[in-house]
Amino acid sequence: MDELSHEDQAVVMKEVESHIQTLQNLRSTRTGGPSGLVCPPQRGTVYFPLGTRWASTTSSTPDFVFCHCDLSQSNIIVDPATLKIEGIIDWEYAGYWPPFF
Repeated sequence: MDELSHEDQAVVMKEVESHIQTLQNLRSTRTGGPSGLVCPPQRGTVYFPLGTRWASTTSSTPDFVFCHCDLSQSNIIVDPATLKIEGIIDWEYAGYWPPFF
């Protein structure tokens, strides 16, 4: 996306925001991946080192939202002609996490 103008980047970002909202509408009562496996995003381990707090957490209400957890321009495939997102890749850290993730 570096090669796109600022105006074109803004168009793509609007679609990215829409995809994020769609993902955050998926909710769960427990943290971790859809299978239950907890594979925390790297930035989360800065605050909570591995092995200290990464057991699956549960809640009586669906407080956890689905997050990609590695959403950067290198993981978003954009058609430069249409500015439409063709794909989002690199989902290994995706899962249900607190909304601030």
